[in-house]
Order: sequence, then structure tokens, then C-alpha cells
Amino acid sequence: MRSPLAGIVLAGALVGCQPAGDDDDSTADPGPQAFSLAILTDTHVGEGQEDHGDPGYDDSGGGGDDEITRRLQAAVDKVNAAVDEHDIRVVMALGDLTDSAERSEMVRARELLDGLAVPYVPLIGNHDMWPYARTGGDGYEEAAEATGDDLFDEVFADHFADLAGQLGGFDKAPVPVTGPDGSGDWYPVNVAFDVEGMHLVGLDLGTREGAPPGLPGVGPEADLHDFPGGTWPWFTDHLEDHPGLGDRNVLVFAHHPPLPLGVDSLAPDEFDRVEAFVHGLGTGEHVFGFFAGHWHMDLVSDLYGDEPVVVTGATKVDESVRLVRIGADGSVDYETKL
Repeated sequence: MRSPLAGIVLAGALVGCQPAGDDDDSTADPGPQAFSLAILTDTHVGEGQEDHGDPGYDDSGGGGDDEITRRLQAAVDKVNAAVDEHDIRVVMALGDLTDSAERSEMVRARELLDGLAVPYVPLIGNHDMWPYARTGGDGYEEAAEATGDDLFDEVFADHFADLAGQLGGFDKAPVPVTGPDGSGDWYPVNVAFDVEGMHLVGLDLGTREGAPPGLPGVGPEADLHDFPGGTWPWFTDHLEDHPGLGDRNVLVFAHHPPLPLGVDSLAPDEFDRVEAFVHGLGTGEHVFGFFAGHWHMDLVSDLYGDEPVVVTGATKVDESVRLVRIGADGSVDYETKL
């Protein structure tokens, strides 16, 4: 479903956001290309079905193919066809892989992503966070709490283990961790790795708070998760301790755009914390920018200044795949879409 914030974001294009493809001083000419990575996001496997696969949200499989899975398959095919031409090394799958975090949706999303010819890194989105299945009309059954991250960890456990042998310096935050305020075990999906001198970091910014009464799943908000074992301390410690930080060689990925623009964004004080950390990190400008999905549209925000926030439209809508092309000189271009 299109974000309820869409109008606000588009209005923001006049005061710090611009649609991808417009002139943007934060995008350098990549020059001779060293390699590329690809982004797909918001695949929403299971959308349009009351109950994907077998009955219930903790089902074991099924679901078959439909328009949504065919679009994801088409995006996978686009990437595979472009691997050699663009030297694509890795695909970042930026969350909302499923529509309602049913086990069958998660399994089917993985089956399709496993068809990629290069390694892919799955991140978790808000639709992946709290399992539920519709039962007809406005009815639904759902898990007692946000256990989608536990399921995500289970479904992709061996995949993450394989990534440790495929991607240089691969690091995944240890799980489980004790959630805040006695909320039980959490399985945050925070990862980092290196490709040809670039350092890529994937963050879990999704809330675990339930949606408003009468709605299933979680809300759309972003959250830094500043508690022991949470995203914010892991991210800050990781970058402060990383020996390979260079001139704008850090790319940060998340499902949620880390912006302070309303109900499905960071709170303004959290945005201020991210901005202060990124601009004060070490003695140089290490972070090139941020890449996200969630809003089902293409746009670029300059609210961080020289560090753009690049949002990619939903793969479920038009088979969207964005290329991020890294030049031999370390420059970054993100305007090409397959």
C-alpha cells in the first residue's frame, strides 16, 4: 500500500527533496566504473491475498505465483541480465519482502531472491515484522507480538552464514538481544561488509510497536532502537571502530528513510542524532549517503546536506531495480534504473 505520507514527501521536494533523476550536486560522475550494486525493495510477496499459502500465518508453504511474485521474478531477471555489463557484485533487498510476515510469504520471497546470480543481502521492513493472516472481510489472526524478526532470522539464517564466506569483512550483529522494557527477545537485522574499498552497512530501523487498534501488524514508524544490542549502539560502535573508513566510502542502507518527515519516519530528535554522528564521525567525511525504500516512490533528499538520502520505488509496483555505480575513483552514481 502506498505510504500515507506520500503527499508530504512530494511537497518536501521543494524544500530539500527532489525526484531521482533531477540534477543533484551530491551525485558525482562515476568515471571509469569499478563495480555496481543493485537495490530492490518493497516486494510485498503475498499482497492481494487474504491468506498466502497454507492456512494461518505460521504456515509451511504454498502460495504459488501471481502478479506480485512475477514482478519480483522479473526484477531478479533484470539483475541477472545486467550482471556482466554493469559488474554487479551484490544486491541489497531493502525490506518489506513480505506483505504480512507469513512464514509462507517469507519462504517464497527467499526462493525468488535465491535466483539472483550474485549475493544478496536481505534487510527487514515493517511489513516483515509482525505475522498475521486475513480471515475474510476485515478479520485477521495475528501473532501475539512482533515475532517477524525471529522468523526472518530463522528463514535466512543459513543465507547469512553463506554471506560470511561470500562478502569481505561480513559482520552481522549478534542475536537475540533483550528488547527494551521487558519486550522479550529481539532479532535486529544489522549487517556490514566491504566491496572494493567501499563499506556497506544495513540497518534495522523498524518499530516493533503494534499498529493502531483495529489494524494488524506494526506501525510504519522508524526507530533508532537505542538500547543495549539495538541498532543505534551497534551502528555507532561499528563505524567508530572500523579501520577502513575513507573519503565518503560508507553507504548506509535501511528499509526506512532516516528522515524526520512524519508518521513513517524518524522522530526529529532521532534525525538530529544521526546527523550529528555522521557529520562528527572521525576527522573526515566518511558517509556518502543513505539508501532506503518504504515510501514506494523515487526521490532524493538533501536534508543531511552533502549526504543524500536516496529512496527507491517499490519493486512490487513496476519491477523497480536501482543501480548504484561505483567509479574507479570512488565516486558514486545512483541515477540508473534497470
